Amino acid sequence: SAGVFSETIDLGGSTSDGLFGDGTNTVVTVNVDDGGQGLTVVGFAWVLSFEAFAPSWGSEARIDITSPEGTVFTFSGADAGWTNNPGIFVNGGSSSAFDGELVAGDWEFRFYESFDDGIEPDGIYNNALFVIKAVPAPGALALLGVAGLLGSSRRRRA
Repeated sequence: SAGVFSETIDLGGSTSDGLFGDGTNTVVTVNVDDGGQGLTVVGFAWVLSFEAFAPSWGSEARIDITSPEGTVFTFSGADAGWTNNPGIFVNGGSSSAFDGELVAGDWEFRFYESFDDGIEPDGIYNNALFVIKAVPAPGALALLGVAGLLGSSRRRRA
């Protein structure tokens, strides 16, 4: 069907551990299957609730999201306005970083910190919802339109 495709990924319970690339990072790979439709991304959004454990700060939290095509978007607690304190932090937002890319394939989510406080874990995402919206690629829409025109011209001749 030529409608909007939506994939919701719930990674609540993921912990934020260590600096980028440390073996302690929580890394989750999610395979998104669009049923072979060749859909392209038109939206990426998130809702997060993060608890930073003392002495770690909310501003140190990071999540790298890597698309199947290799584009990386980094969510930063500091950029979200999370403060240099432990506690509970909430953010909702969106990004166009993946717009136009194919939705199908492996999406990687890496949870880590920008500063090593010497504790593991540094915090936990009590809620971590990511939503990817996709639609048929422009070429596929054009083909559907041509097929529709051909079908209507055949009906008129009959």
